[in-house]
Amino acid sequence: MQLWHEMQREGMEELIFCHDPRSGLKAVIAIHSTVLGPALGGCRCWTYTSEEEAIRDAIKLAKGMTYKSAVSGLPYGGGKAVVWDVPAELATQRGVASPDNHLNSGKNKQDVGPHTNTIKGKDTSDGLDKGLVRASKNNPLASRRAETFRSLGRYLERLNGRYVTGLDLGTTAADMDQIRLETVHVTDTTGSLGAQDDFTAEMTAYGVYTGIGTSLRHQGIDALQGISVAVQGLGKVGYALCRYLHAAGARLIVADVVPERVQRALVQFTGAISADPAHIHAADCKVFAPCALGGVLTPATVEELRCSIVAGAAPPPPGPRTTSSAIGSWLFAACRRAASCTRLTMCSTQAESSAPPTSWKAQGPT
Repeated sequence: MQLWHEMQREGMEELIFCHDPRSGLKAVIAIHSTVLGPALGGCRCWTYTSEEEAIRDAIKLAKGMTYKSAVSGLPYGGGKAVVWDVPAELATQRGVASPDNHLNSGKNKQDVGPHTNTIKGKDTSDGLDKGLVRASKNNPLASRRAETFRSLGRYLERLNGRYVTGLDLGTTAADMDQIRLETVHVTDTTGSLGAQDDFTAEMTAYGVYTGIGTSLRHQGIDALQGISVAVQGLGKVGYALCRYLHAAGARLIVADVVPERVQRALVQFTGAISADPAHIHAADCKVFAPCALGGVLTPATVEELRCSIVAGAAPPPPGPRTTSSAIGSWLFAACRRAASCTRLTMCSTQAESSAPPTSWKAQGPT
């Protein structure tokens, strides 16, 4: 991977590599743009298969946050932090402090192919909301995780407000609490609105739901009754979206790499049918709603789309290179850049209340 070339191609301002041998922290902070204001974006924790994959994910996600802030009319730019939960086999080879994947206490996710997800690894958040991440002398794993995120907080503090972080895949409010011990430039701490149960997932799902409705109206359709919607990914956001769609009378096609999630949806939502998660993008439907990790839309998968609207919670295509000329015939007005802006607006409000920017001067290219 040619870092300078990659940064120039994606319009990145800054990449910060963080390493703390004591806690085992290995992270990348990507700042895409600070033209409109401080970079805003969550902190993801994931077991990446390579360093290059972690860097590319940080860059892609940071760039997406820039667009989302701009679409929302917020005085923020885009950034992202990714904490690499180093795979045990790589840790052994490279001498990285990572005993038994010290950040990972969840179940292994199934490896998914290129049509369903571009990331193969472990979700590090499973079960952590039940108290596992609280530092304790009787819980070395939790204590180590706390040290890791507190260390990340020190790196954020050195940026003097250029980047504000918050919750994302694999992180919890307890992690944000540790970051908050070192810096004010963090949202979604315990007690905040963003840390309340599944509030952010519900908000994101509702944003996608309204985006779908707006897109349908753009095509002259006033109601979701009888409209077929294929939902890929039945995690918190995807499942909540299905609930909204089902209540509105939509016909659901669902898929997930976890069979239990699919079964739950089939029982809960009368009339729903299941599809292969590797091929649901090609389902005969009006709307395709990707709600997994992202990376679904590639030149190959775009050619296989049979829908007229793509609107989901998964990260959108990073740029025109990802798709083909055929993409112009689909309506992407409700992709995540716009549809999940309700969540982003709330985060920006938290950021301003904790550390209001009195003045801002862009430090990157204008």
